[in-house]
Amino acid sequence: MSTLNSLSVGANEQAGGKVLAGRVALVTGGTSGIGEATALAFAQVGASVVISGRRREVGDGIVASIVAAGGKAHFIACDLKAPSDVEQLVQGCLTRFGALDIAFNNAGVLGSPNLIADETVENYNEVFETNVRGTLLCMKYQMAHFIGQGYGVIVNTTSVYGAVGFPQCGSYVAAKHAIEGLTKAAALEGARHGVRVNAIAPGYTRTSVRSHLDLGADVDQYMIGLHPIGRIGEPSEVAAAAVFLASDSASFITGASLPVDGGYLAQ
Repeated sequence: MSTLNSLSVGANEQAGGKVLAGRVALVTGGTSGIGEATALAFAQVGASVVISGRRREVGDGIVASIVAAGGKAHFIACDLKAPSDVEQLVQGCLTRFGALDIAFNNAGVLGSPNLIADETVENYNEVFETNVRGTLLCMKYQMAHFIGQGYGVIVNTTSVYGAVGFPQCGSYVAAKHAIEGLTKAAALEGARHGVRVNAIAPGYTRTSVRSHLDLGADVDQYMIGLHPIGRIGEPSEVAAAAVFLASDSASFITGASLPVDGGYLAQ
């Protein structure tokens, strides 16, 4: 397809609200929060979606809601710390839908809040094995597939803490910095093969992880106050950024990290 025709098709799809029509998208960590919102958003704009996570019952429920709305979706349970699981996850997309065009690597854990002086090897390992090793394994098999077919899009979830520090979150901050670096390296490797790799850096977002922290009203208000826009983000707002980066509208963007942070990093 020529560039002109490709742009024309993209414009027509966008006009119909189906900017990812005919694409197959994989979402890891897709059973809650940003992952769930992105899976729903991908389906709404025409993609067939493979949702990955550890909670099959929840995943199957999200799939059912997408199918009920007229979309296509499938759930595959996966432990991102197991290389064979990740390899089979990519293969599962191909088996189910015959293709894989987009990967949203979103799965991650926060770990326990510790001062550096009090950090434990166990907490470090938990955070890095899921956030960094898991993302690396996902990209390993996704990149091999995308380079082989000559196109593909990867979007990784990092955080504003992939660009700055925050006390008592040393391992998490370090892990998100690592994912930023992996994103840039992969973007350079994929550029000449038609593969784009970018990241999204959310600020404080209304997710189940936030609820799990039980921060209390004072700390909650403090975190809100860190964002110049005066509120925290919604998962759907991060999902909208993922749709943009996955679409042809972002065809000249690779190796970038897009803050979705209400101005947090502008300070």
